[in-house]
Amino acid sequence: MALNIKYLDGGLGVFAEAAGNLTGSELLTAVTEVNSRNLADKPILYTFFDFNGVMAVSISTDHVRAAAYLAIKGARDQSARRVVAIYAQDDLPFALARMWQILVKETGWETYVFRQRLEAMNWLQERVGASHGLRVSLD
Repeated sequence: MALNIKYLDGGLGVFAEAAGNLTGSELLTAVTEVNSRNLADKPILYTFFDFNGVMAVSISTDHVRAAAYLAIKGARDQSARRVVAIYAQDDLPFALARMWQILVKETGWETYVFRQRLEAMNWLQERVGASHGLRVSLD
């Protein structure tokens, strides 16, 4: 699988790492998993998505719209505001991430797409600390 999901901080955080050829169906499977968990007791407070290992992308705009819809639906099921940092150095993953970011605006989540990994990590750690009082370690 080209997309690996790890839950951090007892399930409060998600670290998603893509590698190889990332397909739309893999993306939707991961987004479905993350957003369909029972979030009442432990909502997801932050997500870090790392596109760095992606060599090829087979994701359509319909896949991005479907992923955004799943995120919006998941946001309705929880009260906590999620902080999302996406690291995408290459142009196509960056553009797809920006499209997703615009489509999920109604979630109220704090989202940002970065071209530099360290900048993305620092921003996420600062925003999660300020919003939720958590100290995040992504290593």
